[in-house]
This record gives sequence, C-alpha cells and structure tokens, in this order.
Amino acid sequence: MKIALIKASQQSDFKEYKKYVGAPPQSIFSAAAVLEGIADIVMYDETSAKKCPDKLSVDLAVIFMSTPDAIRAYSLADNLMSNGVKVILAGLHTTFMPQEALLHAHAIIKGESDALWPQILLDVSANKMQPIYQSSSPYDLAQLNPYPTRYLSAGVYKNIWSVMVSRGCRFKCNYCTIPRFFDSQTYRPIGQVVDEIKRSGAQYIELKADNLTSDREYCLELFEAMTPLNIQWVAETNLRFADDEELLVAASKSGLSYLLVGLETPSKGALKEAAKGFNNIHKSKEYIDKLHQHNIVVDSCMLFGFDEHETDIFDQTWDYIHDVDLDVCHPVIMIPFPGTPLYQDLEQQGRILTRDWSLYDGVHAVYQPSKMSVEELESGTQKFSERYYSTSSTLARKWRHIKRFGTSMAYMLP
Repeated sequence: MKIALIKASQQSDFKEYKKYVGAPPQSIFSAAAVLEGIADIVMYDETSAKKCPDKLSVDLAVIFMSTPDAIRAYSLADNLMSNGVKVILAGLHTTFMPQEALLHAHAIIKGESDALWPQILLDVSANKMQPIYQSSSPYDLAQLNPYPTRYLSAGVYKNIWSVMVSRGCRFKCNYCTIPRFFDSQTYRPIGQVVDEIKRSGAQYIELKADNLTSDREYCLELFEAMTPLNIQWVAETNLRFADDEELLVAASKSGLSYLLVGLETPSKGALKEAAKGFNNIHKSKEYIDKLHQHNIVVDSCMLFGFDEHETDIFDQTWDYIHDVDLDVCHPVIMIPFPGTPLYQDLEQQGRILTRDWSLYDGVHAVYQPSKMSVEELESGTQKFSERYYSTSSTLARKWRHIKRFGTSMAYMLP
C-alpha cells in the first residue's frame, strides 16, 4: 500500500514562526516510524519543505493539521478525494473539531495515531474504513520507533534533527491544546533517546518534549547519558528550570544551547487568568542571567490580547523583554485554539469573531478583546513587531548576540 503522510501548512506568519523554530514534526514522522517497512511511504512537510500536489498516485493520504492550516488541509483533502484517493485527517484541529473534519475526509484520527495504524491498514485494504479512529489510552513511548531519515533529510530542517523524549504537559494553561490532546505526560526510555541521537548523526538535536524538565530525576539521568555525545541541543521547558543549579549545569554540560520558554506577558493578572500563575515575572531576569552564564539562548513568544491587557501593554512588554535581556522574542496575538478553555470561554461569551481558520495565525484578532478594540490589538502588535525587527533594533540585538554567543550563533538568530 502506498501512503502519503502530509503536514499541511497555510502560508502565514504562523507558518514562518513554525519554520523558524521547527525540526521534523512529530505528526508525520511518528506515523512514518510505525509504517516504515509495512507500507510504501511518501512524505510532505509543507511548513519546511515542498508543497504537496493536489494529485497523488497513492492509496491513502493522511493529512495532519493545526488550526491555522485547516483550510489548506481541507482544500487538499477535497482535491485528493475527488481524484479517488482515500483520505484521513488527523492532528490537533481534527481532534477538537471532528465533525467539521469529517466533512472533508473518509475518516479521521482523534489524538495520538501511533497505535492505530495496524487497524487502519486492515480497514483501508478491506474498503471498510471507520469514520473515527481513537486510542483508548496514551501510547507507550517505549514502543516508539526512531524517526526515519530517508524520506525528508535533516537538511530540510537546517540540519536540526528531532528526537522524541516526552509527550504531554502537567501544566494546564488555558490557551494551550497540549494537555487536552495528551491525557498525561509520558517519557521515553533514556537508552532509546540516546541511541536515536547517535543513529541520527546530527550535531544539533531538538529534544522533543512539551515541557522537558517536569521529571527532574529523569532529566538528570538523560543529560548525564548525553554528555559524551558532543552535540548541541534545543528544547522547550519552564523558565524556572534555571533555578535548579544541578539540573542547569547537567543540561549545559550535555550540550543545551537554545531554550524555548513561555514568558508570554509581564502582566501578573494575565498570567493568573491563563492558569499560568506559576510564572514568576519578578525572577525572570535572574533566571535568564543564569542561562546566559552557560551561553544558552533564551527564546519566548510574547502574547498580546489577554483580558487584562490594555493599550499600554505594548510599551510594558517592550520594556520587559529588554529588562530581562530576552534573546529572541516572537510577538503574537493570542490564538484561541479550538479545544482549549480559552476558546470555550470566548465562544460562550459570544466573542469569537470568525471561524476562518486561516486568520488564527497570531497576526489577526479573531475574538473581541476586553479592554481594547480589535484594531488597537492588531495595530499594536504590528507596531511592536516592526519596532522589534527595525534596522536599529536588529543591529543592537545582533551586537549583543555576538558578544554573548559568538558570530556563528548570532548569525542564526533573528
């Protein structure tokens, strides 16, 4: 059976952000890890690689999508079905908008796909596809195969390769889909992680986890096992990790060079509103300084549009990112993704303005803000972005990066 695994991507600022921070996406690569050897696979990652054509000579197309990419995914699915290809939709948006997705596919996958493929292949072969496939329990990551490297190379991802470490997050931020997509946080056996890093041959690795350092003892053991590998790696975790000196030193020795954190906003009220009161904004500078002492780049989105935000939030945020010495900032309007408490609250309040999913891109306000107008939120975010990426601001930032990290790393940073 010939199967196309497709990560759909709509052209947008959201796509450019995902491309910047991206390594191989776990959606299509986890599926390929199961299907390799039992199916003839072709892969398309529209975020970082080539666009999938509307006509494919395959038996089955599986399209994974996030909300900003849904319209592109539906268009592709409709075209493929009209040309006789069986289509399954999967991913975050499919999971939380299943009835909508079913209008554009023969079947959908809700949640993790890993354990479902044997049954799906049987059903496709027998021409008896079920409308909805869903696992009854979290996938055991000890059963996870290494990501295959022969379909899309590391060169597509700026020579960064991704190795799965953990799925899920113990925090319940109200704007985040992850704790609603994965019922619990699970970790992969350390030996398998280390073996896959060795197998990849890559010198720059993304340790794929939604909140890497939740399990301290696991991470200490993992970092010790990684230290002899002589690699550099990037990950995502909570900034408070820097307050644990033993863990920070172990991470640094094992090659941590770039950290994605969730600062989000300097507003304590907004953080509390988002169920993210555990962020201690008063210690952000201290934590970032500790990371800088180990030559670790600190990267964070800054979100605009919380109910606590008024029009002065843009100047407050500008001062904040410079006060704490943040290395890389991505200014975005908060996105109310379907499936999140944020989306549900806004929907119940009648504040969702559109379900044109292509506008759920961090640039457009798709809901009515509480203490400013849509125009003020969009223009304020745009002006912040223009200010951040202005020639003078970029040159000043580049000079700081060169002094702190050297020219090679500074060249990679925006």
